Amino acid sequence: MSKKTNTKDKILKASLQSFLTVGIDQTSLNQIAEKIGIKKPSIYYHFKSKEEIVKNCVDNLLDDLEHRIDLSIANHTQPREQIEAIFECIIDFHSGLSLLVYDNASYTVNLSSFFQRSMLEHSSIHDRVQNYFHALQIKIILILSNGQKMGIIKNNLNKEIVSIDLISRIEGMISLSSLYSNSHINLQRQGLYETVWDSLKSEQQPKKKRILDYKSIDLGRKW
Repeated sequence: MSKKTNTKDKILKASLQSFLTVGIDQTSLNQIAEKIGIKKPSIYYHFKSKEEIVKNCVDNLLDDLEHRIDLSIANHTQPREQIEAIFECIIDFHSGLSLLVYDNASYTVNLSSFFQRSMLEHSSIHDRVQNYFHALQIKIILILSNGQKMGIIKNNLNKEIVSIDLISRIEGMISLSSLYSNSHINLQRQGLYETVWDSLKSEQQPKKKRILDYKSIDLGRKW
């Protein structure tokens, strides 16, 4: 690895750590330079502005996460396993960030807050985040469709609503884990998977108590 590439990576790592702990607005280029032992002008050799650093951080995070999700789906053939693999991948990705930022996987990183703030920086960041969630939704819809063809997922599901609900569940639990000590995603993930599958599986499957019945959901509900 060249010195130029190494310095650029150090800038991005230090910036991401600061963005996720103190926030984008509270992070200055002077702080980043001091943290990695360089002068502020050296940062401009690699990046034009803090906005560009934010964009690179978002792109790197989502590129990595998307790649991991695609691999996790490809490693399984059954819809239930694929849905759980997506959840596992997202949870483990956040745990990895917790180790990066806090050196402790038990401290949850709330990426949603970071993405929300970063989307205000530039329209391209907004589009990148939107594209990630849209692509994830399409992946889930395809899994649900395949499960319906196999006869193991209910045929009367609204796949668009269900896909958004599944994304909301995992993102919501991760966000809640950062705020509420009794909600620990790493300890409760298996229960989450069981609840999700109970609400999706075909009635031909062995029956269990359903926590959520999608048929009863009002389509006018705001998601």
